[in-house]
Amino acid sequence: MIKVIDINELNEGDVLAEPIHNALGHILLPANAVISANSLKLLKTLNITNITIKKIDENSQNEGLTDEEVESTLNIMVEKIGWSPDNEFEEELLKMAAIHKLKGKSIK
Repeated sequence: MIKVIDINELNEGDVLAEPIHNALGHILLPANAVISANSLKLLKTLNITNITIKKIDENSQNEGLTDEEVESTLNIMVEKIGWSPDNEFEEELLKMAAIHKLKGKSIK
């Protein structure tokens, strides 16, 4: 879901839905950029008032995919990279990569 919010509602970790341009049309922050403390300061300094962000519904992240598909892709990825997650954060990261791959998006 995409949502337009006031700059004062923007938080670190929010994801931009659209790129942010300066007055000359140059991209300051690209779409899908994750807001950091520095980028938040930059946007406020430039008097940008509204931002379009992506609101991610964790329940719909793997919408249309079965648990078996995700698990199978996850196993293939672990086999290919020769690495297994050591904690729950790494497991979640690997699961997100598997879902991303199943949705046909490239993993860079």
